Amino acid sequence: MSEEFRLVQGSVLRIGRFPTLASPRYPLFPPEAGDGWSDDPLRVIDYQLGSGLGVVISQDCDLERSLDVEPYLQVAALRVLTEEERSEVGPNRRLSMRYRPFPDPTGNGEDLVIDVRVVATIERTVVDDPEIERYACPLDEAARTDLREWLGARFGRAWFDTTVDRTLIRHSLAAIEALVQKPTATPAPKVLRALRWLGVRYNPTNAMVSLLLLYDPVALTQVGGDASAVAGARKELANEIHRRIAAAGGTYRPEVAIRDPNDVWVSEFLSYTEIVVDLPSTS
Repeated sequence: MSEEFRLVQGSVLRIGRFPTLASPRYPLFPPEAGDGWSDDPLRVIDYQLGSGLGVVISQDCDLERSLDVEPYLQVAALRVLTEEERSEVGPNRRLSMRYRPFPDPTGNGEDLVIDVRVVATIERTVVDDPEIERYACPLDEAARTDLREWLGARFGRAWFDTTVDRTLIRHSLAAIEALVQKPTATPAPKVLRALRWLGVRYNPTNAMVSLLLLYDPVALTQVGGDASAVAGARKELANEIHRRIAAAGGTYRPEVAIRDPNDVWVSEFLSYTEIVVDLPSTS
């Protein structure tokens, strides 16, 4: 590896394409279809996604190992979302587990996101090829930590019962995202931007369920929140979650608590399962 370029998680390479194995008999997308027949049940499809850029998502420790131990690295696609995808995800893409905003390292100002569904495995020696454009990681250490945690959440988040996920978790996250976007005249946007942890306690056999949201007291002060704002935000969020669940035909009616972590007993905290998601920030 050259001394001018240090390969780390968050480095960017212009690799141009993302090879994927697909079935020519049962293609998901038209470009894969071909004539619909092949003696081989698998075919390599080269996806070329706009920018041609990919962000290294392998861990730093793996990138520092010798090539005989870790000969490969993983790169996720960097691309611009379509209007339909933007509408689906909403304005607060930080809450998405598929896409994550990422600075354009080329200086062209493209509104790029990491699409973690599209990943290529390449040999690490590719990085030394002079024809491969390389860009230093544009993130500071705090942002790199956020990226690492987001990747961990994507590939290692807790499993929930399918019914709980569809009728409770998804609507709760959607409610948080919707309220974060509201005018700050209401207390919810301020308080929810100070959230640092979200957990659920439930029994799949009945509708008894509760949500625990913990905020950072310092961050709450920074956004001008106080105990009164927390109480108002809790009521507003509970109503929005209940409304969304009922509209979807769900039966859950969770209790919602927004608390200072200093006021939560360890035993109570451990009774909740964390919902691993990239929460809104005060920035």
